[in-house]
Amino acid sequence: MQIVWNSSMETGIRTIDRQHEELIGMINELAAILETRPDQATLEDILRRLKAYVIFHFSTEESLLANLPDQQEHALAHLAMHREFARQLAAQGETLRADDAAALQGLLDYLQSWLLNHILKTDRQLGQLLNRQVVESAGIERVVSR
Repeated sequence: MQIVWNSSMETGIRTIDRQHEELIGMINELAAILETRPDQATLEDILRRLKAYVIFHFSTEESLLANLPDQQEHALAHLAMHREFARQLAAQGETLRADDAAALQGLLDYLQSWLLNHILKTDRQLGQLLNRQVVESAGIERVVSR
């Protein structure tokens, strides 16, 4: 199954949305090659690129979270989710073999499920918090400038 990006996944933060689209593209690439029975080198290349992009994306989100000092609870939960995902991806990727169709499908199912749930819940909430902060900051600036 391929994930199709749609407006229900938008966070309202274009940088994050573009990165989510890229992550979805990589996961879809993995899904596509699993149908062709990849060789080990191809599988390792996709997983290496996915892991690197996940680190980049999470660092982007985490730098945005740092701008929300009054949302510590959300930030801590969000960071914990990132750490667990990265741990799972690393652990599953270490022992994955291109000839183990069941394990490959399990990894794909995990990646798709986790990313969709994370975007639709946690990251959309992050977008709301960041957008609210921008609106509140703009309101404060207008009052101060009068």
